[in-house]
Amino acid sequence: MKKTMQKGFTLIELMIVIAIIGILAAVAIPQYQLYTVRTTSTSEVTSAIRPLQLAISEYAVMNREAPADANTLGAQFDGSEEKSCLGRVKTVGYTKSGTDGRITATFYANGDTQDAACGGAKLTVPADLDSKTVVVDGVVSPSGAVKFVINSTVSTVDDKYLPKLD
Repeated sequence: MKKTMQKGFTLIELMIVIAIIGILAAVAIPQYQLYTVRTTSTSEVTSAIRPLQLAISEYAVMNREAPADANTLGAQFDGSEEKSCLGRVKTVGYTKSGTDGRITATFYANGDTQDAACGGAKLTVPADLDSKTVVVDGVVSPSGAVKFVINSTVSTVDDKYLPKLD
């Protein structure tokens, strides 16, 4: 009697593989969605606020406190709120609180059109960032060094999407 070798997979084996793939997809898809929104929040907010962070840091080193208002920062930032041409961040604002400074970055609403000076593109903004704000406090030490931290109590973006500035 000849022995025949099995060729292919049984139906049970295929069903087990499909079940495993389904379980992995059920875990991976929500994590990927979280990752994409967090990446958008982090990259666009940090790009928009970096020039302002630098200006505040330079001022604080010289004066041991945050600037009184945005006009003190010079030509690169001449108002309390400036329109941003950096992606989905609509405006970047600055206010002073005690010896510290506060930067506020506000996202566009989904479907908004950028300012004509920025190209006038229609924007797709994730629902979790739609018209929300990220608030960054610049805490000035007595030596004039500034540590920028996300203020999660004032920010309207969910904590899980807030950028890390470390």
